[in-house]
Amino acid sequence: MPSGVTKARRGAMKKVMGRFVNLFDALPQVFTTSSLVMILITAAVKVSYESNQWDSFNFALKKAISPYVVYSTQPGPMPKKLPWNYNFSRVDKTFVPNLDLKIIQEFNRVEFEQMILLAVPLNLRDDLRPFLKMALENSQRYQIDPFWLLAIMWTESHFNPKAVSPVRAIGLMQVMPGTSHYLTQKMKRPVSPKLAYHLAAEPSMNIKMGAFYLRMLLKQFKGNHKLATVAYNMGPYRVKQRLKNNLPVGVHNQYLDKVRNNYRRLTQYAEKYF
Repeated sequence: MPSGVTKARRGAMKKVMGRFVNLFDALPQVFTTSSLVMILITAAVKVSYESNQWDSFNFALKKAISPYVVYSTQPGPMPKKLPWNYNFSRVDKTFVPNLDLKIIQEFNRVEFEQMILLAVPLNLRDDLRPFLKMALENSQRYQIDPFWLLAIMWTESHFNPKAVSPVRAIGLMQVMPGTSHYLTQKMKRPVSPKLAYHLAAEPSMNIKMGAFYLRMLLKQFKGNHKLATVAYNMGPYRVKQRLKNNLPVGVHNQYLDKVRNNYRRLTQYAEKYF
């Protein structure tokens, strides 16, 4: 330690001690030895507090905790804060009638996600877990029934992101090559057919495409979830042709039955509240 600092500290100590000695002489003899000791300790602590030694300790403490102070001291934009719950207040109709999705707002995100995971068979929970948040956020983005999207995902791929069908439908939502190209155009992200199919292989983009497509089909069939579900499987053109020729749609349809069954299982706990 520099000699100047040492001399300054000694001078400060003598100055404080001198003040207390003068005070002791001026007052009546009421101080005991223990009282004097306490006064001296207090003075020493005060001097130490005001010295460079305390400043060094304070600097070391700030340096130790600085890695944990991320947003208040570091430059750059503040991170985006997600709302504490999911909001489906603009969903007009659900796959199963009379299911009030507005109640979802009363649960925080973790509670709602756990409610869904508990409804899924144990052997599929770990498969769904990495993609559940993506599915719910995209359902919220396009304001469609989240249980409906998850039921279709379950039916299409059993939550396997690497699933590929014989007709080259790919990913969690089993997006067809031609459909992926069509959807990138509609989503105002025009790319080549090859690149669109490559993008559809990425889980987050695959789910986004699927949710966007479901929203399109729902609008196309005027909010009819049954027709939109069948159209997701066999294509909207074939559904329209059957309707045009007065042929039944969704009657004895195995795909629709599977989606209904998976939807019922996904909502088995939620229905107690909704």
